[in-house]
Amino acid sequence: MTTFGIQGERNYPPDDISPKKKGKDWCLKAAKAIHGDYYNSALYKYQQKIPELRRYAKGKQNTDKYLKLMGIKKDASFVNLNQEALKIGAKYTDLAVGMLSKVQLKPSCTSVDPNSIDAKTQHEFYLKSMNFMGENTKSPILQDIMSRIPNGEYEVRRYLETDYKQAIEMDMERGIDMTLYQNNWSEIEKGMKRDLVESGVACDHTYVDNTGMVRMRKVDPQFLVVPPVQNANYKDARYIGEMQFLTVADLRMLDVNNDLSDEDWRDVIDHHTSGPKTQHANNGGLMTWKYENYDSRRVEVMNFEYMSYDQIVHEEKDTKYGTPTVNRRDINYRTPKKSKYKRKELRSRFKVWYKGIWIVGTDYILAYGKCDYQVRGNRSQGKLADAKSSYCPYVLGLSEGNNTPVSLVERMIPHIDDLQLTWLKIQNTKAKTRPKGVKFDVDQVAAVAAKLGMGENDVYTVMSYFDATGNLPYSSRANAMLAAEGYLNQQDPISELDNGLPKDYRVMVEDMFNAIRMIQEVTGINDAVDASNVDSNRPVKTSQMAAMAAGTAMWNILSAYEHIFLNTCRCVAKKLQQVVSSKGPISGYIRALGEGKLMTFKLSKEISYVEFELMVTSMPDDDERQLLNDWIMKSLAARQAQGGRGGIDIGTGMKAFRMAKYSPRDAETYLIQQITKQEQIDRQAELENIQMNAQVQQQSAAQAQQGRNQEKRMDAQTKMALAQQQGQDKMDQIRLQKGLEGINTLYANRQAAQVPA
Repeated sequence: MTTFGIQGERNYPPDDISPKKKGKDWCLKAAKAIHGDYYNSALYKYQQKIPELRRYAKGKQNTDKYLKLMGIKKDASFVNLNQEALKIGAKYTDLAVGMLSKVQLKPSCTSVDPNSIDAKTQHEFYLKSMNFMGENTKSPILQDIMSRIPNGEYEVRRYLETDYKQAIEMDMERGIDMTLYQNNWSEIEKGMKRDLVESGVACDHTYVDNTGMVRMRKVDPQFLVVPPVQNANYKDARYIGEMQFLTVADLRMLDVNNDLSDEDWRDVIDHHTSGPKTQHANNGGLMTWKYENYDSRRVEVMNFEYMSYDQIVHEEKDTKYGTPTVNRRDINYRTPKKSKYKRKELRSRFKVWYKGIWIVGTDYILAYGKCDYQVRGNRSQGKLADAKSSYCPYVLGLSEGNNTPVSLVERMIPHIDDLQLTWLKIQNTKAKTRPKGVKFDVDQVAAVAAKLGMGENDVYTVMSYFDATGNLPYSSRANAMLAAEGYLNQQDPISELDNGLPKDYRVMVEDMFNAIRMIQEVTGINDAVDASNVDSNRPVKTSQMAAMAAGTAMWNILSAYEHIFLNTCRCVAKKLQQVVSSKGPISGYIRALGEGKLMTFKLSKEISYVEFELMVTSMPDDDERQLLNDWIMKSLAARQAQGGRGGIDIGTGMKAFRMAKYSPRDAETYLIQQITKQEQIDRQAELENIQMNAQVQQQSAAQAQQGRNQEKRMDAQTKMALAQQQGQDKMDQIRLQKGLEGINTLYANRQAAQVPA
């Protein structure tokens, strides 16, 4: 086995050769060239700082340099200092990661192939036709259909641009969601956002494992291998990879083609691994080193992808009948200078990514060759010849031709150092602080002691009396005696000392707060997000604006994550299509939006023929959900206040609450549809009430007229009955009168007959 010097290796393999010749030696040469570039790049030098950045981000940086600046030895036992680093940097790092974690993204697929575009055009024609029929037809069935589709030119266009989704598009979105869910994307996302804050570099790797499942994992930015480029998302990178430290057992699992023999593996273990080893005596008594466990040994490898160009050569040739034919040729084929028939050489170049796992410092390479399931562009957009790596990196603050990131934690470090140094000085100042005391003249106090009948050594007895009572005996005669002896002191025998904390203590405390303010300045995380200085008198609108300003400061980091997420979704979509094409439909389980349950779906064979364009949209944040929830509550209250009319009912409100958790747009669309439907129901009920009231009024008027007519008939009948009764009474009276007259006449005649003539 031969090794080589890794420094300065730049000899890349040629691209314009047959793909059949791009085998082991070609990939090995590319690996060595990549490694040489990587070790001489600015990014590699920056990556050596990442462990220190991570220690600052966790508040675990080494404090020896602060003690050295203060002139204090670390092992000085007389220094009463808490040398542990403050966790202020860790707090603001966690705040930044938390602000980024509040923003959740989801993929949005749009099919761009001709068949899908034709389907959209047909659906638009259908909607416009239904609108035309609805305007000119009063059929109840058609009107019911019109209530569930957009009306008018503007609504149709808005619906097609925002809310319209084909089934194939929704299937792909579910497929991407399933892949993210199965690979525990929430943890990968959290780790990459922290990487962007701490080191300014983040990357993930999307691949298809041996079982045909699409997998994703986070790449440690400390070991990311990328070239100097001009685009922060590395879309123009010639190679992307990572340094890994794998166990021998893991590495042997990757040798699926048995590229290394047993002798090669023994050489790798003995000369290119690191780990514990012990001395053992052989048969001759010599001590030799032996490893405890071969499979626990670590091997440094470079897992890389290298972009090259392959060619397809065709020849267009006329036959003797003048008919043109196109035939495939070898890459080294050249059109003959003299030909009986007309010939034309057609060459097409396209990007191809090659891969390999190279054991650093050796000539051993595993899993080399063309990358499986390559991510290519869409044919309909003219990007089929383009190809992307399955690594999705992003570097913040990338300057032209220089891969030196600028992270949020790196900007905080000067102020974290200032804060830590000031904190140690404050502790040192407090440790050296003396309590308030007194200064006393020994000679004068001794004179007082002598006056009290004490000895000259009883000075401290007098002071103890002073400490206990606060009273000090004083002898002016003793002072006069001292003055006569040539000792003159104009001061009092005891004077109070102004000890305690020095005046610059307050300055140092203010310096600490100034360092914290500087951290807020460089991070953009202000008091509204920090919540360390909450002002109850601050208006709510002002706090909201301050929080929005902090979110704006995080925009560059959030934009970096959006690029990574978008490229990852594109990789997943392309790989899912190729897996479906080669292995058949895929079934899976995802969380159904709006319901929180598991639902089954299937990626059918047809999805492999569709070309998608992907975008990412932000999931609703707490403010958006709260606004929608407030509007739902107002609609519920309005319905209750109006006696069951207008607004929405409880069932609609609960469903909208669940939908708003995942998609306020869907919840908004659902509420608008339900409110429109409720307005139609209320309007119909109002018309029915009006019709009913009219019928009731008509019935009441008819009943009133009927009553009046009946009263008239009753009056007429009463008058007729009265007239009849009066006529009858008159007839009876006449009859009675006639009867009486007849009786009188009869009586008169009878009397006349009884009288004699």
